[in-house]
Amino acid sequence: MRTTLLAASLFLAAASAQAAPLTSNVTRTPGTSFDTAGITNFETTGADMAGMKVTAIFADSSTRTITWAATGVGAGAASNAFWGLSLSGDSNTARWSFTNSGVSQGIIGFIVDGRLGNTTFDTLRDGDTPATEHSPNSSNGRALTDADGPASTGPLTVTYTDKLSVGGTFFGDEYLRMTVLFGGALASGDSLSFLADTDNATTLPRNVPEPASLALLGAALFGLGVVRRKFG
Repeated sequence: MRTTLLAASLFLAAASAQAAPLTSNVTRTPGTSFDTAGITNFETTGADMAGMKVTAIFADSSTRTITWAATGVGAGAASNAFWGLSLSGDSNTARWSFTNSGVSQGIIGFIVDGRLGNTTFDTLRDGDTPATEHSPNSSNGRALTDADGPASTGPLTVTYTDKLSVGGTFFGDEYLRMTVLFGGALASGDSLSFLADTDNATTLPRNVPEPASLALLGAALFGLGVVRRKFG
C-alpha cells in the first residue's frame, strides 16, 4: 500500500510540472516615449538582440539582470547557471524558452528591456486594435501568446510599455519593454515557452519628452527669464 501511495504521489507531482497551455492577459501602456529612425526588416532572430537586458523576479521580490548575447547562428540568450531566457530562430515563429535551472525559492516573473539591443516588441497583427496600420517595415507582429508551462504558473500577466515611434510617429504596435508576471512561482527545474514577435530598430531608440514635459520646461525657462530681468 505504501509503495502504491508513493508511486501515485510521484506521478501527481510529475504531472503538475508538465507543460500545459497557459492563458496570457496582455495590456499595453505608453510608459516612457522613445523614437527611432526606422525598422530594419521583417525578421529578427535571437542573434539580433545582443545588448538587451533580461531581469528575473524571484519569489522574495529580489531581482537579477543579465545582458542578452548571441549564442549561435540565429540564436541568443540571457542566462547563467540558475535561470535564463533564450530564443533560436525568427521571433515571429520560433518559441522563446524561460527556464529556472536552480533558483530554489522560485521565479515569479521576468522583464525584457530591448532598447540597448535595438530590439522592439511588435505587438499587433493585421486586424488587431488599436492600430490601424503597422510601423513601416514591421509587417505582422505578435504579442505574447501560445504560452506553455506548469499549470501552477498561469495565468500570465503581460504588460508592454515604453512605446516606440518611428520617424516621430507612433503607430500603436512597437514597445521596448515586456513584463511577464506568473500566476504562481516557476519552480527550480521547470520552464515555460511562448511566442512573441520582435523587430530591430535602425538606430538606438532615444527618449522623447512628452508635450507636457516640454511645456513645463518652457514655463520654467520663462520664469527664470523673469527673475533675471527683475534682479539682474
